[in-house]
Amino acid sequence: MTVYIIDGYNLLHELLGHRTVGDLEEERKRLIDRIASFMGGTADRAIVVFDSHRQMLQKVESATANVEVYFGSFSRSADSIIEREVYALSAGENV
Repeated sequence: MTVYIIDGYNLLHELLGHRTVGDLEEERKRLIDRIASFMGGTADRAIVVFDSHRQMLQKVESATANVEVYFGSFSRSADSIIEREVYALSAGENV
């Protein structure tokens, strides 16, 4: 099984290019739906991490079991969460 660890805003900005972002929440939802569609029918997993200004790290329920979505916090950036996940998973998974 492969685990894809995705910096959500980096991918979102790459996909949108120079287009103006309208409703950021809607764009995030659309991105997560695209990732879930890509992951559909596979045993692989995706962990999507977004930076946030929340007080605590938050895991959000996803429409599919193989896509996990996290929002960072003041004290834990998306980059630090991604580093932690890569380190934790690298011993036993294809990351």
